[in-house]
Amino acid sequence: MGFLTSDGVPTELYAKFRTDGGRSSAATQGLRAAFQEIFKRSEWAHTVDDAKLRDIVVEVTGLGPSDHILKAIIATFKAIRSFVVPGLERDDAVPITGVEEVENASTGVGVAPSSNGDIRLAYNINIVLPETSDLKVLNAIFRSIRENLMR
Repeated sequence: MGFLTSDGVPTELYAKFRTDGGRSSAATQGLRAAFQEIFKRSEWAHTVDDAKLRDIVVEVTGLGPSDHILKAIIATFKAIRSFVVPGLERDDAVPITGVEEVENASTGVGVAPSSNGDIRLAYNINIVLPETSDLKVLNAIFRSIRENLMR
């Protein structure tokens, strides 16, 4: 989960988890680190119902739906998920009101409602860089991104 180093020393993520304001975000980060394969199947895995979560874990592990190990994995996931407050999964999310819940993987835009009705919106932009050793090409790409996307 990233709460402890390999030496057993608490990390900054654990310190964040211990605060009321950072607990939800840290729990989400920990879930994403510990259950990467589940989040590869569903970006919003922490919001799915129990049946969908079971289906995803069965798909990832290949275990039978009644297997005790599968039940332990799901119970662990749900225990950590219980600390996640809907809409407060990320510190950098911006509250927006008046929008229905949406998940659109093709555009990279995700919207999740919070308990107070605000919406947290996040954009994911994937940039595939060409294989080149020419620094001028990379500088031109990043200059264009800065001028056109970062305004």
